[in-house]
Amino acid sequence: SQSVLKWLGLPTFSNFAPNLYFDREKITETSIESTVKKVYHNGLIDFWGLSGGERFTKQIKELPSESFVPFEYLDTKPSESLVLSMQPLEEALGYCFKNKWLPLQSLTHPSHTTLEHGRLWKCQGFNERKNEGGKVAAYDYQRLELLGDAILSYLVTTQLFLNEKEYGSYTPEAITVKVARCVRNSVLATVGVRKFSLHQHIRCSPSLIVQIESFALEKLTVVGKISSIDPPKPLADIFEAL
Repeated sequence: SQSVLKWLGLPTFSNFAPNLYFDREKITETSIESTVKKVYHNGLIDFWGLSGGERFTKQIKELPSESFVPFEYLDTKPSESLVLSMQPLEEALGYCFKNKWLPLQSLTHPSHTTLEHGRLWKCQGFNERKNEGGKVAAYDYQRLELLGDAILSYLVTTQLFLNEKEYGSYTPEAITVKVARCVRNSVLATVGVRKFSLHQHIRCSPSLIVQIESFALEKLTVVGKISSIDPPKPLADIFEAL
């Protein structure tokens, strides 16, 4: 994430947080994550402007896919079975990933990497650390979700700000509220289930799978009513990561 910021010419988190203490109280991980998202979001608007969404996404697409994956994955690709498992998702998204590690990592919840069968991924290829046909450590979606959250908020903000005829005229405060409503967990989780069937692809612990499947079943069978089940945050997280 830091390298992407530098490549785009934006300030990195280190410019804003030289240390992790304030008023003698240690900042929580949640506070750090929230601050980083704000830095991304505000930095994107300052650098690209409110009408720069198209140019920004174009430049992001031009980044080497290796910019977003761990060093261990360089010069490798997932095993054929893992690649095949990504095809239904790519069909639902209408997009084929050049680097197959990206969707795999985007779908992996931290709980999955603690499972015995989820700690390592089979790979094909060769790099300096691994032999051909070996295994690499499994990474979860948290870094990609952090970046995706900021980009999604930026794009929604610019759409609301620049298209008053379509969405109505809003004050800055109203736009902030509107953006928050558009990208909240319940919205992203619902869209992820109904449009992309993300509940069928997420990799997580069995206990979390039960919660996700219950939410998905309700969303797919009951339309137009307030959900009686809290939206599982991981569904929104993988939406942002992807």
